[in-house]
Amino acid sequence: PLGLLNPRILRCAAEEGLEVVGWSLRSYDGLAGAPDVVLGRILPRLTAGAVVLLHDRVPEGEPTAVQTVPALARHLAERGLRGVTASELLGIRHNAPLEDTCSGS
Repeated sequence: PLGLLNPRILRCAAEEGLEVVGWSLRSYDGLAGAPDVVLGRILPRLTAGAVVLLHDRVPEGEPTAVQTVPALARHLAERGLRGVTASELLGIRHNAPLEDTCSGS
């Protein structure tokens, strides 16, 4: 939550050979606002390689992200960009199943 990290999280990720991925662009889609408002927060700051934070769950109703993503994809295409997975962005070719092998403290 909130993108907070601590030394244990970073150590565990490193021990497992995992990359920690955060976002570079917050959409504030959890705030009240129609999809066009959310796009207005994203598009002026959107650059190639940006990691946009959108939420798939909100306390009530349908998440604005569900309605925003199709329009965002169109804007990406107009700029010659496309959405990718974190693995694609990092150039990771294969993800093995994750096992919980990180020791406690």
